[in-house]
Amino acid sequence: MWLMSESTSAVRRSRPAGSILMTSPGTTWPTTPHTGRCATGWIAEHAKRIPRRSGEDAAATSFQVGPAMGGQPTVRRARPKDGETVLSLIRGLADFEKLVGPDDAAGERILAAMFSPSPPFDTYLVEVDGRAAGYAIIFQTYSTFSGRPKLYLEDIFVREDARGAGAGFALMQEVAREAARRGCEEIEWEVLTWNQRAIDFYERLGAERDQEWYTYHLKGEALSRLAHSR
Repeated sequence: MWLMSESTSAVRRSRPAGSILMTSPGTTWPTTPHTGRCATGWIAEHAKRIPRRSGEDAAATSFQVGPAMGGQPTVRRARPKDGETVLSLIRGLADFEKLVGPDDAAGERILAAMFSPSPPFDTYLVEVDGRAAGYAIIFQTYSTFSGRPKLYLEDIFVREDARGAGAGFALMQEVAREAARRGCEEIEWEVLTWNQRAIDFYERLGAERDQEWYTYHLKGEALSRLAHSR
């Protein structure tokens, strides 16, 4: 995002805090106890009719718009033969975010997890004109206040040369549909504070920025120290 976002299932990357909740302008959300967050109904009702608007396929990037690919975007689950393609896209996201992407060893771990019998996350590819234009990775979490599942959007990325084909919208719509299929009450993700194009895209979809929470990371030496302290 993530676009993007952090997770415990894929390569952990340091990104600024700020989750975004899926809402719809003019829509009254049913609230749940304690949190005031949305219940399941909106996603199930609206996932199939999120309006398409021009220029919204930049999902995870603020690249300049390049020559658009011409075909209709299609989204599908990644298959084992797509492994190197997905890794290339993950590294493209890391480059965009000015972060260090997965090395060869991390790439092997990611693919082993991605295509294991019980993968800890789900991976989607969007294709335009038969070519991979971008990807999204999601995993399920849970709200102990509402007693309902949620989806976390770990990554979403669209290649620079795929701007203008609706690839970002197609990925977000498929994630929303998956949330509806699972009975999830919301989708959460993070976005870099300087990625204004992505922020504008999400807000046009009806997403709202969480103003009340900080994201914390415990890693490296601090994590090891806490784990082994007596």
